[in-house]
Amino acid sequence: METQALEWEAILERLGRLEQANRRRRVVASASLLVMTLALLMGATAQRVPDEIRARAFVVVASDGRSQGRLGASAQRLSRSFRNARADGAQSRRSLSGV
Repeated sequence: METQALEWEAILERLGRLEQANRRRRVVASASLLVMTLALLMGATAQRVPDEIRARAFVVVASDGRSQGRLGASAQRLSRSFRNARADGAQSRRSLSGV
């Protein structure tokens, strides 16, 4: 009878150690997840703005995908064109070119 009581005591002691180890693992996993989430959020909000943007042309596109304006340049000239909606619903295009 006494050996059975010792076996139960050993089992309960082992169970206590396993539960304590499991709690520690949960705390470490939660802390790690929190640190990774914070790192991702900090990386997402820290956006670097470039000092200079270079392109041959910039095109403004409406939500339906149609071009509404364009600013472009070649070696000799600068060109600008914009599409304007008139009150009657018609579209007009205005182009300006210069050196």
